[in-house]
Amino acid sequence: MITLSERRLSHNTLILFANNGLTALLAFSLTVLIARGLGDAALGRYAAIMAWVLPLSLLTEFGIGTLITRNVARQRDEARLYLKMTHPLRWMTGGGVIAAVWIFAPILSDDAQIIAGLRIGIFLALIDALFASYTAVFRAWEMMWPILILNTGYLGLQVVGAVVVVLMDGSVVGLMAVIVAADGMQLAATWGMWKRCQKMNLTPQPPLQRGEGEQEITARNLIRQAWPFMVAGVLATLQLRMVILILQGQVGNEAVGWYAAANRVVEAGRMLPNAAFGALFPMLAALVDNPSKMRPVFRQAALFLVMYGVGVGGVALIGGKPFVRFVFGEHFEQAGAALVILAWAILPGGLRGLITLRLYAYHREWWVNGVTGAALIIQLIVGVWLIGEYGITGAAWTIVIAEIALAGLLFGTAWRSGDTMLRGH
Repeated sequence: MITLSERRLSHNTLILFANNGLTALLAFSLTVLIARGLGDAALGRYAAIMAWVLPLSLLTEFGIGTLITRNVARQRDEARLYLKMTHPLRWMTGGGVIAAVWIFAPILSDDAQIIAGLRIGIFLALIDALFASYTAVFRAWEMMWPILILNTGYLGLQVVGAVVVVLMDGSVVGLMAVIVAADGMQLAATWGMWKRCQKMNLTPQPPLQRGEGEQEITARNLIRQAWPFMVAGVLATLQLRMVILILQGQVGNEAVGWYAAANRVVEAGRMLPNAAFGALFPMLAALVDNPSKMRPVFRQAALFLVMYGVGVGGVALIGGKPFVRFVFGEHFEQAGAALVILAWAILPGGLRGLITLRLYAYHREWWVNGVTGAALIIQLIVGVWLIGEYGITGAAWTIVIAEIALAGLLFGTAWRSGDTMLRGH
């Protein structure tokens, strides 16, 4: 019998909300430091570097973290075996990505600082992939407090390092070196925390529902099952980062910096939905065989996301421009105009994330990938047109339109399949 699910969800959401709130605040502080200390062009270079690093990091991660969370949530005693199997894969894929970037970086950009920063920043791909394996287990075990400690510590180191770079009149290259060093420290702390959990015999809570008939864990099965999650992660990141690449090519680094400032504020607004997603996923994975328990959770989450998205959009409409002007300065005025539009992407984006988690729980990853690929093509066409015509505001509208299209396509696909969660049976 399933017990304590609502209390666990509230508890884990609260911890992840604190994690997302603190990390969003620190990440926002980092953006402000770069903008005010190094300039809008430097912020644009930083955004351009991360536009390459993040998708390549997801390629290195290969979707294994999501797979671990889903499977270990149903077979919690297999966490150590999953970690043992994933580490060699991390080093193999991470090493290949790093080598490729060092070779092809001059092709990806003609800006010397972006090339140098990319060659340093790509080490984040390997470090983050190793880190993701441990946090995936913590999520599956519903132990969210290590994630809070590790993420806030990591971003705190980033902010301190950025202050040093600014005071020394450094560049975006020095900033990327600081970020990579902080990431390495976070991984070391994660490994130490994992060892401490083993030494203290900290056992996870009993699962909400134990899985039956799971496949044997082998490297081949791991890659086969993780492959669609890797594709999904890369597609989702390209959906968010493609706009930056188009902006850089058609408008320039300054416009990328303005967009990055607006997007950072929106990312802060996503912290509560993301916290709920982090707590919901292991629960949905454990409840796949009990739709009567899953249905009210899913629908209450959908209602919350709609109300939250409307509220955030309304606040941005009223106070978005003055907020950006106050925080970033007068020369970021165009970022304020983009923020007013971009904030409305939180509403369809939240619903898109919710239906994605449900489809993942039911092993329908390729459905998500097919729909995301179609939405990505729509975004590319719309983005080239709108950004070329309207610049940064066109970029904001591109994201909103893409999120609406993706959410609509995902819900429509689930509906046409006869999904009882949506039809109310």
